[in-house]
Amino acid sequence: MGGRPRTSDIKAAVREFGEEIGNREGKTRFRMWLETAHRMARQGSPKHLELLLAYGWHRPLQAQLNVNADLPSDDEALREVEEALRELRAADEHKPTVQ
Repeated sequence: MGGRPRTSDIKAAVREFGEEIGNREGKTRFRMWLETAHRMARQGSPKHLELLLAYGWHRPLQAQLNVNADLPSDDEALREVEEALRELRAADEHKPTVQ
């Protein structure tokens, strides 16, 4: 039957696609997406930083920004993102390389 696919099917397909090796360096597509988002965040893109933090720490994205909220400074947020990347890189070192 036609219609909209189940959300769980879409999530599974995206995860499977993201886990595939996406380049000659043996990086997964997910890893390349993460590095792209990190690069954009470092260049000043608040949306990319928000995505990294939201999905990295399971914080849902908010429809509206609470301007009175206690937000981490840019330096704190950057430290959190860099720490997450260090953890991912350390985990990647333990994985066998795909030729």
